[in-house]
Amino acid sequence: MPQNAVNPQVNYPTASIFKRLAAMLYDFLLILALWLIFGIVMVALFVDMPEVGGEFQKPFPPSIAASSWFSITFLFYTYFWRRNGQTLGMQAWRIKLVSEQPGPISILQCMLRVGIGFFSVLSCGLGFLWMLWDKSEKTWHDRASMSKVVILPKDLKK
Repeated sequence: MPQNAVNPQVNYPTASIFKRLAAMLYDFLLILALWLIFGIVMVALFVDMPEVGGEFQKPFPPSIAASSWFSITFLFYTYFWRRNGQTLGMQAWRIKLVSEQPGPISILQCMLRVGIGFFSVLSCGLGFLWMLWDKSEKTWHDRASMSKVVILPKDLKK
């Protein structure tokens, strides 16, 4: 069975790097809010509050904080991608993540997208810029997760 028969949205035009980055900026603001809420909870749990200049009761290792922030980010993207293929930022820019395999985006695909997307950002955006030279306009994380970010038509009903 041809791929387009399984998921016709795969044949929609690929989203531009501008739309992807704009959606990421929008999503980053939402994720930042989640990180701040997490930080407030951690301060409430680990700081002795009765004193005005409270002290940490227990050490809170930076590795725990970093892994917690990464987990929050992973859960944010996974929830939205598995729900309907779009984060809130992607909805605002009318773009959608679609699987090139039959069915919706899998958890493994989400793990690959977030993990390799992290390295795409750390490499000064090279993983994203890759789509400018790639004939199929795919980023590193698109290729690794066998997925594609497409532009939705204006007249498409949800």
